[in-house]
Amino acid sequence: MICPFTSKTTESKARQYESKLMAEIAERGSSAIPRQAPTLREYSSQFLHWVDDTDRLKPNTRKYYRFGWQQLKQTPLAGMRLDAITTDAVSLVPFAGSPAWGNQARRTLRVMLSKAVRDSLIRQAPRIHLCAEDGRDGILDDSSESKLLAVAEQPLSDVLVIMRDMGLRPTEVFRMRWEHVYWDKRLYFNPFGKSRKARRWVPLSQRVLDRLRVRAANQSEWVFPSKAVI
Repeated sequence: MICPFTSKTTESKARQYESKLMAEIAERGSSAIPRQAPTLREYSSQFLHWVDDTDRLKPNTRKYYRFGWQQLKQTPLAGMRLDAITTDAVSLVPFAGSPAWGNQARRTLRVMLSKAVRDSLIRQAPRIHLCAEDGRDGILDDSSESKLLAVAEQPLSDVLVIMRDMGLRPTEVFRMRWEHVYWDKRLYFNPFGKSRKARRWVPLSQRVLDRLRVRAANQSEWVFPSKAVI
Protein backbone atom coordinates (compact mmCIF):
# COMPACT_ATOMS: atom_id res chain seq x y z
CA MET A 1 0.00 0.00 0.00
CA ILE A 2 1.28 3.43 -0.92
CA CYS A 3 0.28 6.59 0.83
CA PRO A 4 -1.62 8.84 -1.60
CA PHE A 5 -0.11 12.02 -0.17
CA THR A 6 3.48 11.12 -0.33
CA SER A 7 6.34 9.98 -2.48
CA LYS A 8 10.02 9.08 -2.02
CA THR A 9 10.92 12.74 -2.45
CA THR A 10 8.45 13.87 0.20
CA GLU A 11 9.63 11.22 2.64
CA SER A 12 13.25 12.23 2.04
CA LYS A 13 12.49 15.90 2.71
CA ALA A 14 10.65 14.94 5.89
CA ARG A 15 13.67 12.94 7.04
CA GLN A 16 16.02 15.83 6.27
CA TYR A 17 13.90 18.33 8.13
CA GLU A 18 13.53 15.96 11.06
CA SER A 19 17.32 15.63 11.35
CA LYS A 20 17.82 19.38 11.07
CA LEU A 21 15.21 20.10 13.73
CA MET A 22 16.70 17.62 16.19
CA ALA A 23 20.18 19.07 15.61
CA GLU A 24 18.88 22.56 16.42
CA ILE A 25 17.33 21.27 19.63
CA ALA A 26 20.59 19.64 20.68
CA GLU A 27 22.39 22.96 20.20
CA ARG A 28 19.75 25.01 21.93
CA GLY A 29 19.23 22.85 24.99
CA SER A 30 16.12 23.03 27.23
CA SER A 31 14.64 25.90 29.20
CA ALA A 32 11.94 26.07 31.83
CA ILE A 33 9.51 23.16 31.58
CA PRO A 34 5.87 23.38 32.81
CA ARG A 35 4.78 21.08 35.60
CA GLN A 36 2.26 19.23 33.45
CA ALA A 37 2.74 18.68 29.74
CA PRO A 38 -0.30 18.62 27.42
CA THR A 39 -1.47 15.44 25.75
CA LEU A 40 -0.40 14.73 22.20
CA ARG A 41 -3.94 15.46 21.05
CA GLU A 42 -3.99 18.80 22.87
CA TYR A 43 -0.63 19.72 21.39
CA SER A 44 -1.68 18.69 17.86
CA SER A 45 -3.52 21.97 17.23
CA GLN A 46 -0.40 24.00 17.97
CA PHE A 47 1.73 21.63 15.90
CA LEU A 48 -0.58 21.67 12.87
CA HIS A 49 -0.84 25.44 13.06
CA TRP A 50 2.95 25.56 12.83
CA VAL A 51 2.95 23.06 9.94
CA ASP A 52 0.57 25.29 7.97
CA ASP A 53 2.26 28.61 8.76
CA THR A 54 5.99 27.90 8.72
CA ASP A 55 7.84 28.71 5.52
CA ARG A 56 10.37 25.96 6.22
CA LEU A 57 8.19 23.14 4.88
CA LYS A 58 7.26 22.28 1.31
CA PRO A 59 3.55 21.69 0.50
CA ASN A 60 3.99 17.91 0.19
CA THR A 61 5.86 17.78 3.49
CA ARG A 62 2.94 19.59 5.14
CA LYS A 63 0.63 16.90 3.76
CA TYR A 64 3.04 14.24 5.00
CA TYR A 65 2.84 15.47 8.61
CA ARG A 66 -0.91 16.07 8.46
CA PHE A 67 -1.51 12.54 7.28
CA GLY A 68 0.90 11.26 9.90
CA TRP A 69 -1.21 12.97 12.56
CA GLN A 70 -4.38 11.39 11.13
CA GLN A 71 -2.84 8.02 11.95
CA LEU A 72 -1.48 9.07 15.34
CA LYS A 73 -4.78 10.43 16.61
CA GLN A 74 -6.37 7.00 16.24
CA THR A 75 -3.88 5.41 18.63
CA PRO A 76 -3.56 5.46 22.44
CA LEU A 77 -0.58 7.81 22.00
CA ALA A 78 -2.97 10.68 21.26
CA GLY A 79 -4.30 10.62 24.83
CA MET A 80 -0.87 10.40 26.48
CA ARG A 81 0.91 13.41 27.91
CA LEU A 82 3.98 14.40 25.95
CA ASP A 83 6.37 13.63 28.80
CA ALA A 84 4.85 10.15 29.19
CA ILE A 85 5.52 9.07 25.60
CA THR A 86 8.55 6.80 25.71
CA THR A 87 10.45 4.66 23.24
CA ASP A 88 8.81 1.52 24.61
CA ALA A 89 5.34 3.06 24.52
CA VAL A 90 5.67 3.88 20.84
CA SER A 91 7.11 0.46 19.98
CA LEU A 92 3.99 -1.22 21.41
CA VAL A 93 1.55 0.76 19.27
CA PRO A 94 0.30 -1.06 16.14
CA PHE A 95 -0.28 1.22 13.17
CA ALA A 96 -2.78 0.32 10.47
CA GLY A 97 -1.59 -0.28 6.93
CA SER A 98 1.86 -1.02 5.61
CA PRO A 99 5.16 -0.48 7.47
CA ALA A 100 5.69 2.63 5.32
CA TRP A 101 2.42 4.11 6.59
CA GLY A 102 3.37 3.31 10.16
CA ASN A 103 6.76 4.95 9.68
CA GLN A 104 5.04 8.07 8.39
CA ALA A 105 3.22 8.31 11.72
CA ARG A 106 6.44 7.64 13.65
CA ARG A 107 8.36 10.32 11.76
CA THR A 108 5.53 12.77 12.38
CA LEU A 109 5.65 11.91 16.07
CA ARG A 110 9.40 12.49 16.10
CA VAL A 111 8.93 15.99 14.72
CA MET A 112 6.01 16.73 17.07
CA LEU A 113 8.03 15.77 20.13
CA SER A 114 11.12 17.60 18.89
CA LYS A 115 8.98 20.68 18.36
CA ALA A 116 7.57 20.25 21.87
CA VAL A 117 11.13 20.42 23.20
CA ARG A 118 11.67 23.67 21.31
CA ASP A 119 8.39 24.95 22.75
CA SER A 120 9.69 24.12 26.27
CA LEU A 121 6.91 21.61 26.93
CA ILE A 122 9.20 18.64 27.57
CA ARG A 123 12.90 18.37 28.33
CA GLN A 124 13.85 15.64 25.90
CA ALA A 125 12.27 13.73 23.02
CA PRO A 126 12.52 9.92 23.19
CA ARG A 127 14.11 7.80 20.50
CA ILE A 128 11.50 6.49 18.10
CA HIS A 129 12.54 3.49 16.04
CA LEU A 130 11.22 2.86 12.53
CA CYS A 131 10.06 -0.49 11.18
CA ALA A 132 11.68 -2.19 8.23
CA GLU A 133 9.88 -1.37 5.00
CA ASP A 134 9.38 -3.95 2.28
CA GLY A 135 10.41 -2.81 -1.17
CA ARG A 136 8.16 -3.09 -4.20
CA ASP A 137 9.55 -5.77 -6.50
CA GLY A 138 6.50 -6.83 -8.50
CA ILE A 139 6.77 -6.99 -12.28
CA LEU A 140 3.81 -6.58 -14.62
CA ASP A 141 4.37 -9.22 -17.29
CA ASP A 142 2.22 -10.05 -20.34
CA SER A 143 0.18 -12.62 -18.43
CA SER A 144 -0.61 -10.24 -15.56
CA GLU A 145 -1.44 -7.45 -17.98
CA SER A 146 -3.89 -9.65 -19.89
CA LYS A 147 -5.70 -10.56 -16.68
CA LEU A 148 -5.91 -6.90 -15.61
CA LEU A 149 -7.11 -5.66 -19.00
CA ALA A 150 -9.81 -8.34 -19.00
CA VAL A 151 -11.48 -6.72 -15.98
CA ALA A 152 -10.22 -3.12 -16.05
CA GLU A 153 -12.73 -0.45 -17.03
CA GLN A 154 -11.91 2.92 -18.58
CA PRO A 155 -9.89 4.98 -17.99
CA LEU A 156 -7.89 2.39 -16.01
CA SER A 157 -7.46 0.22 -19.09
CA ASP A 158 -5.85 3.03 -21.10
CA VAL A 159 -3.75 4.18 -18.15
CA LEU A 160 -2.41 0.65 -17.71
CA VAL A 161 -1.41 0.31 -21.37
CA ILE A 162 0.25 3.75 -21.45
CA MET A 163 2.19 3.09 -18.25
CA ARG A 164 3.49 -0.23 -19.52
CA ASP A 165 4.31 0.77 -23.08
CA MET A 166 5.64 4.26 -22.38
CA GLY A 167 7.18 3.77 -18.92
CA LEU A 168 5.35 6.75 -17.42
CA ARG A 169 4.51 7.08 -13.74
CA PRO A 170 0.80 7.29 -12.78
CA THR A 171 1.01 11.04 -12.07
CA GLU A 172 2.75 11.58 -15.42
CA VAL A 173 -0.05 9.75 -17.22
CA PHE A 174 -2.76 11.71 -15.41
CA ARG A 175 -1.10 14.99 -16.43
CA MET A 176 -0.84 14.16 -20.14
CA ARG A 177 -1.96 16.97 -22.44
CA TRP A 178 -2.75 16.77 -26.16
CA GLU A 179 -0.34 19.58 -26.98
CA HIS A 180 2.51 17.23 -26.08
CA VAL A 181 1.34 14.43 -28.41
CA TYR A 182 3.15 14.51 -31.77
CA TRP A 183 1.06 12.23 -33.96
CA ASP A 184 3.19 12.48 -37.10
CA LYS A 185 6.40 11.65 -35.23
CA ARG A 186 4.71 9.01 -33.02
CA LEU A 187 6.22 10.73 -29.98
CA TYR A 188 5.03 12.16 -26.68
CA PHE A 189 6.98 14.81 -24.79
CA ASN A 190 6.78 14.31 -21.03
CA PRO A 191 7.39 17.77 -19.47
CA PHE A 192 7.13 16.58 -15.88
CA GLY A 193 9.65 14.88 -13.65
CA LYS A 194 12.12 15.19 -10.79
CA SER A 195 15.09 15.60 -13.10
CA ARG A 196 16.06 16.53 -16.66
CA LYS A 197 16.08 12.87 -17.61
CA ALA A 198 12.47 12.54 -16.45
CA ARG A 199 11.48 15.33 -18.86
CA ARG A 200 11.89 13.33 -22.03
CA TRP A 201 10.57 12.23 -25.43
CA VAL A 202 8.74 8.91 -25.32
CA PRO A 203 7.86 6.76 -28.37
CA LEU A 204 4.18 5.90 -28.91
CA SER A 205 3.47 2.24 -29.56
CA GLN A 206 0.76 1.32 -32.04
CA ARG A 207 -1.70 0.25 -29.38
CA VAL A 208 -1.10 3.49 -27.43
CA LEU A 209 -1.72 5.46 -30.63
CA ASP A 210 -4.95 3.56 -31.22
CA ARG A 211 -6.19 4.27 -27.70
CA LEU A 212 -5.17 7.93 -27.85
CA ARG A 213 -7.08 8.42 -31.12
CA VAL A 214 -10.23 7.21 -29.39
CA ARG A 215 -9.62 9.47 -26.40
CA ALA A 216 -8.91 12.48 -28.63
CA ALA A 217 -12.66 12.86 -29.11
CA ASN A 218 -13.09 14.05 -25.51
CA GLN A 219 -12.55 17.70 -26.60
CA SER A 220 -10.44 18.54 -23.57
CA GLU A 221 -6.89 19.82 -23.29
CA TRP A 222 -6.19 16.83 -21.05
CA VAL A 223 -5.86 13.24 -22.24
CA PHE A 224 -7.57 12.15 -19.00
CA PRO A 225 -9.92 15.01 -17.99
CA SER A 226 -10.61 15.22 -14.27
CA LYS A 227 -11.90 17.65 -11.67
CA ALA A 228 -9.02 16.73 -9.40
CA VAL A 229 -6.00 19.03 -9.21
CA ILE A 230 -2.72 17.13 -9.63
